Formats: sequence, structure tokens, C-alpha cells
Amino acid sequence: MKYLSEITGLSYDTEKECLDAEKESKSLAEKKKKEQEDLRAQRKEDALKIDEARKKAEESYNQYVKDESEKRKLINEFVKKYGSYNTTYRSTIPIRVTSPYDMFSDIFNSFFDF
Repeated sequence: MKYLSEITGLSYDTEKECLDAEKESKSLAEKKKKEQEDLRAQRKEDALKIDEARKKAEESYNQYVKDESEKRKLINEFVKKYGSYNTTYRSTIPIRVTSPYDMFSDIFNSFFDF
């Protein structure tokens, strides 16, 4: 007589073989489910790390924009007071421009000062 397992979908010669195969199949399914849960938890943790890094980068960028604005204000005051400001850029950090106006603000401001 053959035994058909509803879990594995296979037929077995003895009842013991069938029960053992079903037991092994269930344990493999539970193991796979646990691995998926662990991966899901790890994915959430990694996503939170990315979100924290993004927030930190945004805060740093916002502080940079604020500091850059203050620097430009001080340079403009210096130029109004002394006529010009010359500097050499020696940083390895790339210059970020926050708007197209910023690229030409010194030129625009010098035209409007007259």
C-alpha cells in the first residue's frame, strides 16, 4: 500500500516514511519562515540606518546653506566697505551652489550697488 502525503504531495511506501518526510518538510518550512522574518527585521534595521544617515546629511546641508549665506552676507558687506574681496579656494570639498542666482550674485550685487 502507498501513502500519499498532503504536505509534500509525494507517495511513500510506508507510513513511517510519509510521517518522517512530512515532519522534515514542516521543519524546513519553519526554518525558511524564520529566516525570512530575520531578513525582514534586518531590512528594517538597515532602512532605519539609511533614514538616519539621510536626516544627518540634510541637517548638515541645511547648516552649510545657512553658513554659506552668512559668509556671502559678510563678503558683500566687505565689498561695499572696501571695494573688493579676493580669496583663493583651497578646500577639497566641492563648492555647492544652492541656486542659479548664487552663481552670479556677486555680479548682480555689484551692478545694483551704483
